[in-house]
Amino acid sequence: MKKIITFLVLAVMLMIPVLLVGQSENNIVVYAGSQSWIELEPLEIDRTRLRSAATIEDDFADDTVLVVLTRQASRDFRVLTPCDFPEFAFSSVEELTPGFELAETQMEERSMSRMRSHSGDMVIEYEPEWSVDLDEFRRILSLRLEEPSKENVLEAISLLEGRADVFSAEPDMFDTIPLMATPTSWPQIPLDQWNLHSIIMYGTLGTTRGSRDIVVGVLDTGIDAHHPDLAGRVNLGLSRCFTGQGFPITDDPRINTNPITGEVRLGHGTQVASVISANGIGMMGMADVTLASLRVIRSDGNGVVSAQINAINFATQRRMQILNMSVGGTNNDSARLQAIRNFPGLVIASAGNTGGNNDSNGHFPSNHRLPNLISVGASDEDNRRVVTQSWGSNFGRTTVDVFAPGIRIKSAIPRGGHDFVGGTSLAAPHVAGLAALMLSEYPALRASQIRDIMIENVRTNVQPCIANFSVARGIINANTTLHTVHTRHNGHRIATPIRTAAEFNGMLRDRPSGRFRLYANINLSGFAQWTPIPVFNGTLDGNGHTISGMNISRVGTNLASDINLGLFAILNGNVRDLWINSSRVYVGGNHSGNGWIRAGILAGTTGINSVIHNVGILSGNQVSIHRDNSVAGGLVGESRGYIRHSTVIGMRLYGNGDIGGIAGVVWGGMIYWSRFGGQAHIWYFRANNNRSIGGIVGHLSNGRVLANEAYNFTIYRANSNGSPNIGTVVGRRTGGTVATNNEFANVSHAYWGGLFNNQRRWNHNFRTMVGSGGNG
Repeated sequence: MKKIITFLVLAVMLMIPVLLVGQSENNIVVYAGSQSWIELEPLEIDRTRLRSAATIEDDFADDTVLVVLTRQASRDFRVLTPCDFPEFAFSSVEELTPGFELAETQMEERSMSRMRSHSGDMVIEYEPEWSVDLDEFRRILSLRLEEPSKENVLEAISLLEGRADVFSAEPDMFDTIPLMATPTSWPQIPLDQWNLHSIIMYGTLGTTRGSRDIVVGVLDTGIDAHHPDLAGRVNLGLSRCFTGQGFPITDDPRINTNPITGEVRLGHGTQVASVISANGIGMMGMADVTLASLRVIRSDGNGVVSAQINAINFATQRRMQILNMSVGGTNNDSARLQAIRNFPGLVIASAGNTGGNNDSNGHFPSNHRLPNLISVGASDEDNRRVVTQSWGSNFGRTTVDVFAPGIRIKSAIPRGGHDFVGGTSLAAPHVAGLAALMLSEYPALRASQIRDIMIENVRTNVQPCIANFSVARGIINANTTLHTVHTRHNGHRIATPIRTAAEFNGMLRDRPSGRFRLYANINLSGFAQWTPIPVFNGTLDGNGHTISGMNISRVGTNLASDINLGLFAILNGNVRDLWINSSRVYVGGNHSGNGWIRAGILAGTTGINSVIHNVGILSGNQVSIHRDNSVAGGLVGESRGYIRHSTVIGMRLYGNGDIGGIAGVVWGGMIYWSRFGGQAHIWYFRANNNRSIGGIVGHLSNGRVLANEAYNFTIYRANSNGSPNIGTVVGRRTGGTVATNNEFANVSHAYWGGLFNNQRRWNHNFRTMVGSGGNG
């Protein structure tokens, strides 16, 4: 009986593709070429398929077929080969899908969550900061023909369209860039960057000028990275060429021939890039952000759609938040649409320069109505749609989202010069730059949120040709847009995620004023000797994770000046919700020079504006400073800021100078609601030097030590001679306030050889709370 049931189940499963094919034949939609397409049924069930309308006269590559799989088939993440497509002779199958690895990981996490849910376990689901929309996700493939010809491409498409797992099959169409209008007869207006005034850019300068953490990918002809106005803006490591052209990429020796950033076709990519992020030497760009050159246009001004899809895929893998696409035409490509749909970030697309109505005459990719795409038309100085004798900005009440300046725009050109040019290609980067500023202010914004906020805050004092022919009914307004982001999110920026030790080491050093959040435990044991992060002014949110394996060792060095040792040398910023274990700071041997050493596990010194909140120094940590001119603390060496709700447990402290369980010396600020103890030990070697040792603070010069707890720890010293200042909470107070602190039993004072007068009976200035200077 079981065998019969199994056979019936398999038979039904084998019939499903046949049923899907039969249904798809009744729901055919024509697309591609210059025609648009319409979805006749909801895509949730993928019964609607798209059928190509390409003809032999269309301009497309003769060796490639682009395939988009159905949603159901896209959930199978196995590697596909020509054997999976026996309908035609294909030599290779290339995965072009943006977000392929992300989607696979997200599907695994979703499956595991559902399994845990069904088992009765509590499941906490969260939305990753960089993720694809699984409900819209589809795989995109490039199938290469063994025998190239346009006839074979069309025949292969016809055969593939009969498969149940193929949503669409289409040629790899050629696309182009709209040429900039050359301003040969245009005078240079007195205010040569009128465009920034038009969008009220100068009102934003006190808000933000951008962040290098934000990356804008420019899908274009390349960028002259050596142009003075773009110096330091283009990240060569994130730049790629997807055109397949060899060396050199241009016959003009005057133009930079770097295969990654090389510039062709009248400087189109360089002009676009300068509007986004020129550094102010010769002109001012929208934002101080990082640019990535994603070259998709060949030296003849054309490029296949698959190059754009490859660039979008690469941008997804490298987490580029914004893509500027000042490219396009009448080709309505399903594969490119799906690539943009899969992209987790924001795409800015120029609306076109034919002067037409995009509502009736499609321009792509700008016409795709997606929540992560903004279509941009061009405006002039009089707040009108640009219309000239040679070109005009496209418009559309439902297909052009916003307008931005697009005529007589000062921009950089290859070889170091400037020009005044026009086109929707120049309007789009204004929007890309504004989006980058929004993300600099609040990096957690989703692409759809950026689009909505920008549309909500346009300038509406415009001419009817803009007000009546765009979704937003206006021109972008940088001032009100950024003000809305700032007030809506209270100006709180979301931190850059850190998941590895290499990221931790690199990011905090490169961006010492940044905001960071740990998303994994960090083990620093791979660094044989940890070099403290010099000065950190930013914010580190440990997010409840642990840093371990830090090792700092200095033996017999010349201390010509003071040094600070710890995870951070000097901490002027904020650290919260972080745990540290199995780490050590060691200074031994004979040291020359008069410099002082300030050392703690977290930091050597903290500034007056620093805040340490909920930081725990746990098991296996040790600070050992064998030098008279020294200050040692379990958490920090010298504190001038605020330490609250922090804990030092099971610590081993060795030293010759001022020693404290939390801080060696406090010069200001406050330590409160913090704890030291848990089988902790303090060893003091120089008993005759009359230094200060305390469970919370060694020497309090100024500031407040309030509501802390010191318990279950032992203070050892080399011998019974001398008069060190020893206290359960503070060893010595020469200023400041000590109040409402608690000390518990099992606090011992011993020397090598036994306890001093037994527990909780002190001599040599060792008192219940404060060793020297009183209890107040």
